[in-house]
Amino acid sequence: MMRRSAGTEDEHAVFTHDLRSRPLPMRITGWLFLMGATVLILGGAFRAQSNMVTTGLVFLAMGVAFAPGTLRMGWLMSVALGALALVGAIYVFIT
Repeated sequence: MMRRSAGTEDEHAVFTHDLRSRPLPMRITGWLFLMGATVLILGGAFRAQSNMVTTGLVFLAMGVAFAPGTLRMGWLMSVALGALALVGAIYVFIT
């Protein structure tokens, strides 16, 4: 027969640190990446330069990684980021 300590079957390790929270400078950098991605993707699409669009897509990915709270801001922000990525992907293949 195995002994158990009292109350161990219902207790779980509680991890209180939010994995998606980032320090303020990193969130600001993420927002700057997202703004730069918007300018690069739309500017590259207007000028038909695929190198600007691909750089914008990299900035978009880095911005979402640095500021992951942007996807949780609502459906409008998620749709806008998805549309921006879709426009970038289309123009990369077209140019």
